[in-house]
Amino acid sequence: MHSPIDSESLSPNRTGSTPGQDNLAFGFPIFLLSESVIFLSFFVTYALLRWKNPDWFPPGVAGLDIPRAAINTGILVFSSAMIYVAERALKRHQLVTFRRFWLLTIALGSFF
Repeated sequence: MHSPIDSESLSPNRTGSTPGQDNLAFGFPIFLLSESVIFLSFFVTYALLRWKNPDWFPPGVAGLDIPRAAINTGILVFSSAMIYVAERALKRHQLVTFRRFWLLTIALGSFF
């Protein structure tokens, strides 16, 4: 009896990749492109709303809190760098270093 999934369909093709890898190579760029379009639409919408409505703040609010936004952005970027360092330590089997940077990333995320 021939099964729909046989060993030949799961074996690497001539390029050395399996069908799942081909899907990943196609799907991940599509995902990134779709996320980029979504965020681009957010920025364009924001720009258009600000252009059409220069006085869009509610009564009693003078403007955006730029210093707080800058601090939170810095925390997020630093947190991303720390998780990268933690992953590199894990690949080198340095578990103590990995745990320290992982906990630092958790602390930064909690503070954010």
